[in-house]
Amino acid sequence: MPVAIRLAGEEDAEIIHAGLLMIARHLKAEGKVTSTVEDIRRHGFGARPAFEVLIAEAGLAAPLVAEAKDPSPTPSHKGEGLNPAIRSSHKTDRLLSVIDGHRDRRQVNPSPLWEGVGEGASASSVFAGMCLFFPSFSTWRGQKGAYIQDIVVDERFRGSGVGVALVRRTAAHVRAQGGTYLRLSVDAENVSAQHFYERLGLSWSRDERIHAAYGDAFQLLAGLHESGV
Repeated sequence: MPVAIRLAGEEDAEIIHAGLLMIARHLKAEGKVTSTVEDIRRHGFGARPAFEVLIAEAGLAAPLVAEAKDPSPTPSHKGEGLNPAIRSSHKTDRLLSVIDGHRDRRQVNPSPLWEGVGEGASASSVFAGMCLFFPSFSTWRGQKGAYIQDIVVDERFRGSGVGVALVRRTAAHVRAQGGTYLRLSVDAENVSAQHFYERLGLSWSRDERIHAAYGDAFQLLAGLHESGV
């Protein structure tokens, strides 16, 4: 299908959240997602957004085109914000209906990174994937960049190059804002996603380990000064 990639707006909060649930479902970790659509809307948009999202959409009218040269990743990210100590009360029964029912009524421009796949998405299109990222800064390099927190491709479009287009478009977007690098983390057991990113040139840093504090651990850490430490 002709595919277009666009920057998400506040009206896309529900589809973004549905994409996050899609990742959690793939990882069998739905109970770890405690964010809501309102959380996405409140923190992702406004005067000081905490993140940006690029959404890939496929036109409905055109037949599937099998000319893409690179495979798309399966849902690969388990965001560090997922707290395994908290059980989610959210239901995901509406996930597929949200994804399938999504229609962008605006005319969208085709991604220049989507080579040989048509003239762009039509005014009526379906969700094909998304990439959520936020600013990062390297103090040693003295340069700006971005951290990819979540990337997902709808299973109907995996293997058609949507994942490649999303990563490349994210890199181009970050570069346009003065950034010079991308960082991300992948679930340790998701070997196929690791190979996918390595083929794209995102090498695995063997010199680093991710450390994090969430929930009670974070609250305890934030309150250490109260105990005189």
